[in-house]
Amino acid sequence: MKNYCHIIKKTIDEILLRKYRELTKDSLEKIIVEPVKDKSFGDIATNAALVLSKVLKKNPKELFFFLVPIISIKPMRLT
Repeated sequence: MKNYCHIIKKTIDEILLRKYRELTKDSLEKIIVEPVKDKSFGDIATNAALVLSKVLKKNPKELFFFLVPIISIKPMRLT
C-alpha cells in the first residue's frame, strides 16, 4: 500500500506543478499521502487540500474537488 501512496503523491505533485505555476517543489514537500488507519474512511488520506490552501490562498474545499479525480483510483485494486 505504501508503494501506491508514493505513486499517488508523485502524480499529485506533477499535476499540481503544471496547473499552479507558483508552486515550488519545496511547497509540495509538506503534502503527505498515506494509508488510512480506519478502512471505513477509504484507502488513502492526504493533507494536500489544507497545505495547498495556505500556499495558493484558495478555499480547501475547492482544492479538494480538484484533487479527488486525481487520487481516485477505483479501477485499481489496492488490497
